Amino acid sequence: MAIADSVTAPMQSRKRVLIVDDEPSICRALCQLFEADGFDVAIAANVADAKGEFSRQQPDVLVIDVRLPDGDGIAALQELRREYGTDVPAIVMTAYGDLETATRAVHAGAMEYLPKPFSLEDVSRAVARALKRGGEEASNEVRRTVPDVPLLGESVAMQRLFKQIALAASSDLPVLITGESGTGKELVAQAIHRYSGRSGPLVAVCLPALNPALIESELFGHVRGAFTGAVSDKAGYFEHAGGGTLFLDEISEIPTGLQAKLLRVLESRTFCRVGSIRPQPMQARVVAATNRRLNRLIKKGGFRLDLYYRLSAIHLHVPPLRKRRSDIPLLAEYFLGEYAARTGATLRFDESTLRELRRRDWPGNVRQLRFAVEYAAVRAREGVVLPEHLPAPEDRPPTGRSLNRSVLKRCLYRWGKELAEQILEQHGEDAQGALYNLFQDEAGRSFLKGVLDACSGNLSLAARLLGMHRATLRNRLRS
Repeated sequence: MAIADSVTAPMQSRKRVLIVDDEPSICRALCQLFEADGFDVAIAANVADAKGEFSRQQPDVLVIDVRLPDGDGIAALQELRREYGTDVPAIVMTAYGDLETATRAVHAGAMEYLPKPFSLEDVSRAVARALKRGGEEASNEVRRTVPDVPLLGESVAMQRLFKQIALAASSDLPVLITGESGTGKELVAQAIHRYSGRSGPLVAVCLPALNPALIESELFGHVRGAFTGAVSDKAGYFEHAGGGTLFLDEISEIPTGLQAKLLRVLESRTFCRVGSIRPQPMQARVVAATNRRLNRLIKKGGFRLDLYYRLSAIHLHVPPLRKRRSDIPLLAEYFLGEYAARTGATLRFDESTLRELRRRDWPGNVRQLRFAVEYAAVRAREGVVLPEHLPAPEDRPPTGRSLNRSVLKRCLYRWGKELAEQILEQHGEDAQGALYNLFQDEAGRSFLKGVLDACSGNLSLAARLLGMHRATLRNRLRS
């Protein structure tokens, strides 16, 4: 079905599309696409021509580039909307996509944001969606401050994430951010808050670091006399966040007994301090993050399905660094420049070093890359960072000796068999259908203890190698 036919039927007249771009090849391709789908098409190469087309006949859809010869496309979109009093659905295109541009586009009234290069199918879907939603006003203008540590990336995956952040920032729904350790989930939360225009602060809470016995009081506060030691009223993190954003990091570690209360708070948007029955309004927007697969926890009964649905009203996934290798040089140059500015050193990468950085998998993601760049910068005495200045690309903890892989597999097989027999003997019929989960619990604890022993009991080092918070590792070792 053509785009124009998918919007409203029957149609009294053909829809009109205005393309504003100074690249003739893109204009030709889009013109052919839209004409084939039954649109009337007008083309403008700059802002002045676009205004002329608007004065002749306002389009039903505007497709506009950001960088134009005589001005900024996003600023032009805002000006056209004001001057002609129109809420025409707009699609913004750019070859210079970043988080700032994506957010500006969404809050200027753009229905869609397309980083170049894009496929014609992407444009078709974007126009169809824009027409269906047609004319919805953009949310209020937001503060356009950049996060202290910017989210960087030119890859398709990061451009998609920038667009999702911009859309999430314009909403008040809860957000769930997933991704491996070190990918920058907290930076995403910061960006959502900064671009949301919320009046309150961003309050970040690492749940595993809270005292398990006091976590409810830490989150919701308590009144005097609520428990032994509660000598006065105390506000919790929900109150401290006020009208801002509450960032719950490592949400997978929240105790199961507290999950029902958090669900109730999210649904009712009210909460009570511990020891009180007087509800207080929840003004904060909740953003949660985890590096674990919650679906597995849900199957094991460790996380409530209804809480997952409530938290993931908007779900953003931060891609691992190995899935966006084209961003590695950009990130490395930023980290090196940051180090040079901090120390006053003059440093640059040799091209062979950038190739080596792109070659590695970076299981610790952006955080590991940053540490590697700073480590290499310290060793680069001559001002040029060479491959030999980088940390060794060994990801496994040092063991003092290596095992033959086939021998290790045989040992693992025998140990797994013995452990499975023990579990069956201990749990009997109760283990049916849950044997793998029980085995994972037993094997997981042994594995974590083994990694800790390999790190000579250094909990922080073991946590970094495992890609988890040290408090999370401590809790899992205790369980």
